[in-house]
Amino acid sequence: MARSRVAPETPGDGDESISDRDGTKFAEHRSDPVRLSPGWGAHATAAEPIVLHGSDTFTFEIVPNRPGCPAATSVSTSDTGKGQSTHLGRYTFTAGECINLSTVEPEVTLGFFTLIAADGSTLNGNYSGSAEYTDATKTSVLYAVSGFITGGTGRFQAVTTGTFAFLGGADLSKGTGFDTIAGNVYIGEGGSRN
Repeated sequence: MARSRVAPETPGDGDESISDRDGTKFAEHRSDPVRLSPGWGAHATAAEPIVLHGSDTFTFEIVPNRPGCPAATSVSTSDTGKGQSTHLGRYTFTAGECINLSTVEPEVTLGFFTLIAADGSTLNGNYSGSAEYTDATKTSVLYAVSGFITGGTGRFQAVTTGTFAFLGGADLSKGTGFDTIAGNVYIGEGGSRN
């Protein structure tokens, strides 16, 4: 059954919902029902997001520490790369972060990024997360960082919000890395969904 909306919070207001025996409401826009926590009905009726999936490779260098990145325990990076993604096509990106090296496993904070689609449209955001060393020499890491979409230009100028994640790894001795990216981008009224 194709489902197109979530049940209203008030029974009797054209309620076409599907509910479990315990009264849990389900999203009706998916072929597989998704349980909604109480109170989430209003949020689930928002516009469907643009869902991004892709991968990239990048290089990075250590740069002078940015404000908020403690020089005694951390390093700042400047990253540049290119990749391929749904809704962006081929893209390039710039990013940077503060990596705390004084913890057992590196912590990533103050991350920022700009993804640039082939047509020049951009998506901007921020992130933080953690990493773990993959070898005894502590020159290779795997990381999981995530954050929020904070804006865009061109066909993404009507972006209202979104979430984003980078899952990847880096060789700290060579200044190279790779990412798998995933994001949910919400476009306001009048914005393009292409």
